[in-house]
Amino acid sequence: MYAIDSELDNFKKDKIPCTAVPEIFLHHLNNQELTLLDKGKFTVCFMKGDLLVKQGTRATYVIILLEGAAKVFIEHGEKEMIVFIQKVGDILGGPGEYTNNIYPFSIRAINQCKACLVEIEIFNKLLEMNSGFALEFIKDFSSNLVFGMKRLAELTLKQRYGRDRKSTRLNSSHIPLSRMPSSA
Repeated sequence: MYAIDSELDNFKKDKIPCTAVPEIFLHHLNNQELTLLDKGKFTVCFMKGDLLVKQGTRATYVIILLEGAAKVFIEHGEKEMIVFIQKVGDILGGPGEYTNNIYPFSIRAINQCKACLVEIEIFNKLLEMNSGFALEFIKDFSSNLVFGMKRLAELTLKQRYGRDRKSTRLNSSHIPLSRMPSSA
């Protein structure tokens, strides 16, 4: 299942109602807000390897993983960098929805998983209506952002330290090239 808008619109005809309500919603939304949420959410099942979101596509849904696991990654040419692994209960929405309406990352199912997709307009309405819910979303989003930045730093420093150690080792050590004593 590819979450490309035209294919997703066709898929919505066969959508499964999202009867599961992720924990963050239950703890922070009242009955009126939960009713509004029900109007704009549905469940999609993904097989291992399926894309939940494709980098560069229009951001139209916030995704909450209900079962399974998915990797969030950034594509660069033929390469991809895994930013983090999405676990059950994580809300995945973010910068793309609030800047240029484009997903800045891709998400791929690591195993069979089920996700609740919430229409972005409904989700934003809930954020406007309920400051406690908005604060929890900001906390969750911030936590994911900090984790992603740490991960990026680790990968960058790992590469840098590997080169630094190699060049330092070659330049600073005086290892003879043979066991024969040097004739000075």
